[in-house]
Amino acid sequence: MFSDDRNIESVRRLIADIRDYLSLRIECGKYDLVGKLAVLVSVLALGVLLLAAAIVILFFLSYAVALAVADSVGGLSVACALIAAFYVLVAIVLYALRRRIIVQPITNLLGHLFLDDIKKEEDQP
Repeated sequence: MFSDDRNIESVRRLIADIRDYLSLRIECGKYDLVGKLAVLVSVLALGVLLLAAAIVILFFLSYAVALAVADSVGGLSVACALIAAFYVLVAIVLYALRRRIIVQPITNLLGHLFLDDIKKEEDQP
């Protein structure tokens, strides 16, 4: 049955087509990964830039509040200490809620970024 030259050539073409298909799937996967990593890096870069801007703004606002309440609390050093205590309290709350505020959003972002396409491919017939 397989001794016929036409059958052997058909098997060779089938194997070549399978190789081409697999190489195209791998290349498509690479492009998909690069696109998703580009989105991830851009989100991280934007987050870092916004965080840096927020830190500078928060610093100046804290200093303005310290100057505003300095006369009523007994001086600038006491006002700065009160603001520092407020930030320590905020840090404790953030640490206590770190899963809900930090871990879950990052997990959701990565899950949607990398796993949503897999679900869409599985749902299609």
